[in-house]
Amino acid sequence: MKIKLLILTAFLSAGFCSCRPGQPLMDETVSFPNHAWNRFRVLSFHPELPKEDGCYDVKVRIVVSDDFAFSEVPIHTVLKSPDGQVNVMRKVVGVRKADGSHEGTVFGDSWTVEKTIYSQRKFSQKGTYTFEVQQMTQYYDLNGIEAVSCVILPTKAS
Repeated sequence: MKIKLLILTAFLSAGFCSCRPGQPLMDETVSFPNHAWNRFRVLSFHPELPKEDGCYDVKVRIVVSDDFAFSEVPIHTVLKSPDGQVNVMRKVVGVRKADGSHEGTVFGDSWTVEKTIYSQRKFSQKGTYTFEVQQMTQYYDLNGIEAVSCVILPTKAS
């Protein structure tokens, strides 16, 4: 199962990134071997942004197993800059359409959805940022979640 998840992540990374203006600055994945994301497990990613005033898309990618019982995953994100500035964002990641079919890309008995948290976000400082993601359902363990990724891509400033 772990090999399948690695292959899926590599396949989707290539697919999602091939149409972007630049290669991903970060594409980091946290896997859940028991397919459950604990409500109190905050995922922390630490992207290093190489230049000031860079413009980036920040995305969350979620791999869901076929037995996932819900149509969406509410998440809470926190972006901390090197100088301590904090930006909080709540988003809902839709994983099923209204008719019950899968959103995103299906691969075997799981599928992947991606949600843009920040689009063409300007970062005013170079250095190490912290990006945190937490699931916000009422359930202690959200069963059916195989992995969560943070993807950061450079974008062209308008």
